[in-house]
Amino acid sequence: MPGYVKLSLAVCAAALLGACASGPVITPTGQANTYMITAQAQGGSLAWGRAWNQANDRADAFCKERGLRASTRTTSTSGIGAIETHETTLVFTCHPDWETAGKN
Repeated sequence: MPGYVKLSLAVCAAALLGACASGPVITPTGQANTYMITAQAQGGSLAWGRAWNQANDRADAFCKERGLRASTRTTSTSGIGAIETHETTLVFTCHPDWETAGKN
């Protein structure tokens, strides 16, 4: 296999691993237990749905790591074209699971 092919494969593999290892960054908003996350997706007219799912899944996992549940406060989306980058910004709060909080 020529060297440039090996190098290309290595670069592609590193890019894929980087994409898997990193996700949307969650930042505090300055309000108690309230955070913001922005996710992006490309390709197709329903990319906004993939971005929305990614943001919500990441928010749920973030709160769950802390033994809490996520609740969406606000959400906004952008991008409507099939070739545009679609973006979802989600503001969420982590709070106790009200259904199980009284059972402990």
